[in-house]
Amino acid sequence: MTNKTNKNHFFLIFVAAIILVSIFSFVLAQETPVNPDTEGFELEKLISLINFVLALTLSIFTFIAYKRSGKSRLLFVSLAFILLAIRSFLVGYELIGGEISFADPVTVSLDFIAMLSFFYGVLKK
Repeated sequence: MTNKTNKNHFFLIFVAAIILVSIFSFVLAQETPVNPDTEGFELEKLISLINFVLALTLSIFTFIAYKRSGKSRLLFVSLAFILLAIRSFLVGYELIGGEISFADPVTVSLDFIAMLSFFYGVLKK
C-alpha cells in the first residue's frame, strides 16, 4: 500500500512542478518595458552561465563514476553533460562577449545530441 501512496505523491509533485514551471515561464515571457538600470542585462544568459558550471561539475562527477565502475552508460551521460555545458557556455557567453551569430543553430543541435546521449546512456546495459 505504501508503494502506491509513494507513486501518488510522486505523481502529484510532478504535476505541480510542471504547472508551476508553465506558469512561471508564461509570466517571464510577458513583454515588459526596458529598465534603464538593467539595459543589456539578460537574466536567462546569467542563468545559462550558472547552468554551465553545474553541467561541467556533473560531467566531471559522472566521468569519475565511469572510471570507478567501468559502466559505459556513464560515459554517455558524461558526454551529454559536457554537451549541455558547451551549450550553456555559448548562450551565457553572449552576456559578457557579445552576440555570436551561429549560437542558435549550434545550441539547438547540442540539445538534440545531448538528449540522444542521455537516451542511449539510459538504454545501454
